[in-house]
Amino acid sequence: MKLGVIGYGNLGKALVRGLVDGGISQETIIVNAKSERTRSAVKEAFGQINVTESKNELVEKSDAIFLVVEPKNAPEVLAEIGGYNLSEKVLVSFMAGITLQEIKEMLRDASECDIIRVMPNIAIATGTGILGITHDGTDHETVKEVLQILKRLGYAPEMSEAQLDSITVTAASGLAFAASLLDAYQKAGAGLLANEEQSREITLRVFENVIDLARKENCSFEEIVARITTKGGTTEAGLKSLNQEIITDTLTECMQKSYEKCRRIQE
Repeated sequence: MKLGVIGYGNLGKALVRGLVDGGISQETIIVNAKSERTRSAVKEAFGQINVTESKNELVEKSDAIFLVVEPKNAPEVLAEIGGYNLSEKVLVSFMAGITLQEIKEMLRDASECDIIRVMPNIAIATGTGILGITHDGTDHETVKEVLQILKRLGYAPEMSEAQLDSITVTAASGLAFAASLLDAYQKAGAGLLANEEQSREITLRVFENVIDLARKENCSFEEIVARITTKGGTTEAGLKSLNQEIITDTLTECMQKSYEKCRRIQE
């Protein structure tokens, strides 16, 4: 299968890296980019990947076409590729907030291709990403093959289109939210340790420890807290200042604001 990628920003780079590291041959990938500088960067990073300035060439040579462009550019890009022969192609949209129906309306003849919408986070670069997936109900062999390729990039549940905005917030934007929490933890630890490098390593390991315990021992986060906390001990003393309700309320507000923004993109 030949895979075409339109767009080579941060998410496009993550996609290509994830595909290559996930076992997809570089020779089967073609990347479209406007600037010579970007095309050169692709060749420098992946010597055997094909690059092109022409979207028409990419469509002709690809079985599946990944659209990894900003939502604001959707009308222009879809109008252009809609003018090419999309017969028996699979269109894979990574564009946040652009619905299947809107994609069909922006294409000149959507009946010629199958459409899959994906809401990923950039951890797809390491094959450990999160990808919410929905598609237009077709069950062709090419669609099945594309879905299997996407599953190489991480946790890839199929869901209704209405759920994709929640994945955008909790998994894609969520990486930034989680990184902000780790950053705060690292800075607080550095104040005690007086050593930023040590605090960073401890922060990474502490959160990794929690995840390992939750996965390997199949226990809840509340159970981990209870296991570590002893009455009258140092952990209990610290937890008294760590108001769980305030943290939960803050994160809920954070995610709600992000969700509202995601919904406005579609209006």
